[in-house]
Amino acid sequence: MPFGIDADRKPPRGPVLWALWVGALLVLVAAAGSIGGTLGPVSALAVVLDTLLRSGWPVGVFFIAAWGAGAWFGGGIVAPVRFSFGLALLLTVGAVLGMLGVLSTATAWGLVLIGAAGGVRELRGARGRPALRPPGGWMWVSLPGIALLLTAASSPPGVLWSSEYGGYDVLSYHLELPKEWLANGNTRPVLHNVYSFLPGWVESAYALLG
Repeated sequence: MPFGIDADRKPPRGPVLWALWVGALLVLVAAAGSIGGTLGPVSALAVVLDTLLRSGWPVGVFFIAAWGAGAWFGGGIVAPVRFSFGLALLLTVGAVLGMLGVLSTATAWGLVLIGAAGGVRELRGARGRPALRPPGGWMWVSLPGIALLLTAASSPPGVLWSSEYGGYDVLSYHLELPKEWLANGNTRPVLHNVYSFLPGWVESAYALLG
């Protein structure tokens, strides 16, 4: 498991390999951000990091909670599946809370803290002598995809695909619905937007992050 504790492992290996993993990720983000645009690799990396630090931290907190939620369900499941299960669980619970009209700042943080508690439980490790495990093989294989997703997530609507007609799909659906749901106090369908009648777990997650 890439996250977590191994009480029997020598301490230096985990931190060193994680430092290498992060370094490789930054290089790939710089490369991805400079493809097809006017920014060089260093400028592209700076823009992505600035955007993620200013606006992306709630997503990071939510992902940590998702990992923690998956950690509640035993150690017999491999790490990617546990994280995916935890993420699906939090998305589902958040969507249900929104449809019931009880999604608020308090319930959103409560959901996140319950998930994070599973991560704290995992990190306590065995016999109270934890050591950071190195990133698993799947984390290394996933590096290009993670770098590409981070770069795409830092791009303004309508920039990546001209077929979006100035970001129409994002601005009229993916981001507009969460804004209306937050104002309404629930994530129920609204009559003037047909997209709101579709299952929108990701859009509900945007409302939860809001």
